[in-house]
Amino acid sequence: MQYYIVRYCLACLLVICFSGTGFAHRVNIFAYVDGDAIQVECYFSKSQKVTHGKLTFSDLKTGVILHEGTTDTQGMFRFHPDMNFLESGHGLNIQLYAGEGHQNHWQIEAEELEALLPVQPARQETESAPQPPVTKTLHGIDCNELEELIGKIMDSKLTPIRQAIAAQQDSTPTLQDIIGGIGWILGLLGLATYIRYRPRQQ
Repeated sequence: MQYYIVRYCLACLLVICFSGTGFAHRVNIFAYVDGDAIQVECYFSKSQKVTHGKLTFSDLKTGVILHEGTTDTQGMFRFHPDMNFLESGHGLNIQLYAGEGHQNHWQIEAEELEALLPVQPARQETESAPQPPVTKTLHGIDCNELEELIGKIMDSKLTPIRQAIAAQQDSTPTLQDIIGGIGWILGLLGLATYIRYRPRQQ
């Protein structure tokens, strides 16, 4: 019985170790609107970036390829969508090919892409003869320019939060996680052995 327990533990250890290796090579992609472009970040783990990974940007609705690019040494790429695509109101699909069969994708919905559209001036309604357009100002600042400025400030403040979210998606198991898993297996096997061979009440 003890022989089978030891063999089972070794088998579980091998499964955990190989699964850990598989997780370490899982490729991750994260993309978001940053200023006037789409920022893409690609990595295998927190310390291993996807260098020279192939990126394909396509229309989420039609599947038409809009652009292709390659990540830099930091696993980053910046994409400026065409205005015709932005005005179509379609979402964006980003496909990553990192070599050796590793690939993943990320989608950005149309609502998020609206932040890349230029701010349209409000239409002026007149009841009589046409009047020269009047631009609303606040303490000498054009309201449209103020809105655009606030949007850029918000994007700069949200960028670290987006990067933190991307980092949290990297769930590569650590050595401590593997050892903890082995401890749980041994504990359960010990409990099962105790239940199997405990003295039975007469």
